[in-house]
Amino acid sequence: MSVRTYWKSVIEDTHDWSSQSFYVLDASSVNSLYFPRPTDIITLTPTSESIRCWSEWDGSGQRWKVYVSDPTFIGKIYYRLQARAY
Repeated sequence: MSVRTYWKSVIEDTHDWSSQSFYVLDASSVNSLYFPRPTDIITLTPTSESIRCWSEWDGSGQRWKVYVSDPTFIGKIYYRLQARAY
């Protein structure tokens, strides 16, 4: 039996996308009880309609990476993460 867990939070506008091209979603940035899996569902909502953002699974690091289409973007990105514990 699996249990669904949800987390909602924000990537703050202090993240410098030009110097670090991605933001990491893992236990240290989400919640200490979060264990990243490639089957997680992540919904990203930037504060600007002109910005596109997406997540990619990093299997070697066992984490999610969040990217934005414009590295000069300054703003928040809200995310909702759905994970399953097995």
